[in-house]
Amino acid sequence: MHVLSLLFRPENFLRLFRVLCFALVPMLSAGALKAEEENLFPTENAFIRSGVSADDTFNRSHLELAGRAGDTNRKVYLRFEIPESASTITAATLRLTVRGVISLPSDPENTTFPFAVFAAIDDASIPWDQDSITWNNAPGNQALSTDVDRPWVEVGHTEVQLPLNGPNEPIEIPLDNLPGLLKEKAGQTLTLILVPSVEDRSAPGIDFHSMEATDSSYWPTLILND
Repeated sequence: MHVLSLLFRPENFLRLFRVLCFALVPMLSAGALKAEEENLFPTENAFIRSGVSADDTFNRSHLELAGRAGDTNRKVYLRFEIPESASTITAATLRLTVRGVISLPSDPENTTFPFAVFAAIDDASIPWDQDSITWNNAPGNQALSTDVDRPWVEVGHTEVQLPLNGPNEPIEIPLDNLPGLLKEKAGQTLTLILVPSVEDRSAPGIDFHSMEATDSSYWPTLILND
């Protein structure tokens, strides 16, 4: 009885209430943040390569991106299903995991690999899938590694700093112009193209993990926030 009387004194009860509030607020905040974020994985992913490989399909455990001219230009294609929540999206981010570097320069200090992300909704003019897409039939593809055709619009860009900090390094690309494209598009499909911002035979390329990676934390992920 003595313990209970101490517990239910006004000053002690108020102190206990404050402790409980401080414990619950982080839990409630985390739940709210989780509810506002939606992670989408590609339904199709592949990369295309120019030159002698222009008719070949590259649906592998990795996705290569390079603007090295000649036979070694590469672009990455990702397809996503647009969710019902698309009309309320206010921010979008593409998360990729760098698997390695293609032809790192002999002196890589302060080297960057810039690339852009282009998007189109339901490009039905030339449908594609990861088992048949090539450099020659890919929708929106142009001869130069840095070009895409309309109606593709740039939704984001970034630079990968080289050398890498280590293997399997994640990067996140803000897609500032994507939420506007997704409005009223629920149920349709979205294709993203990763396009090098430079074409130079001496430039490095980047090798990303694909949906074939055994570790799902390495998969390409489109993060949508309300």
